[in-house]
Amino acid sequence: MFDRFDIVVECAGVPAAARFGPAAIAAGRPLVLTSVGALAGPDARAGLLAGPGRLHVTNGAIGGLDVLEAAAQADGLDSVEITTSKEASGLIRPCMSEPEAERLRGLGPEDGPLTVFEGNPAEAIEKFPANVNIAVALAWATRGLRSAAPASDSGARAASAETAPERTDADLLGASLERVRVVLQAVAGQTQSAHRIRASGSAGEFAFEIRSTPSPENSATSGLTALSVARTLRNVLTE
Repeated sequence: MFDRFDIVVECAGVPAAARFGPAAIAAGRPLVLTSVGALAGPDARAGLLAGPGRLHVTNGAIGGLDVLEAAAQADGLDSVEITTSKEASGLIRPCMSEPEAERLRGLGPEDGPLTVFEGNPAEAIEKFPANVNIAVALAWATRGLRSAAPASDSGARAASAETAPERTDADLLGASLERVRVVLQAVAGQTQSAHRIRASGSAGEFAFEIRSTPSPENSATSGLTALSVARTLRNVLTE
């Protein structure tokens, strides 16, 4: 199916990415993944990271991940969290009860932010697959490096390296998806998506705030998402 392509760019949503992405990887093709939330599912995650094709994860609508990735790879982060706020009506989901949906429809600017979710990225992507791909991207960036021993055992890592199995990217991401904390807020009349990222540990304290304009073609998606895909694709093509 993918044999005649030099590179595959996914822009089809989490379900399609989880279904077809592993096949592109198995065919040995580089895959640029936009719907990063597909990595939250254990089966899709295993397939997307199995090779022989290489997975390229886009940053989507957030930045600063290079700094956090560097800190995480040095075991320098103990906590990572992201608070995302979006226009209230854009967070209404078919699975919501009518009272829940009506509460979002009736939210006014004077009501302030309404928290609609708190948890980890894997839980968030199940409930809001179109809104929190960035939380999974954050977990991916802060997964750390492959090693034979967990970060907490860094003192004994050298001694155990020959006996302990190497942790794969899938293992690291699975742990990171449990560690990252996500808060999703609805704000009536908010025209831009806002993301506040905070992380701390021995590497220091980090805080980022990003506000992005929605795509003119799809108001549910940040305009930065397309720019991130283009940047990732340029990097892949120049490797």
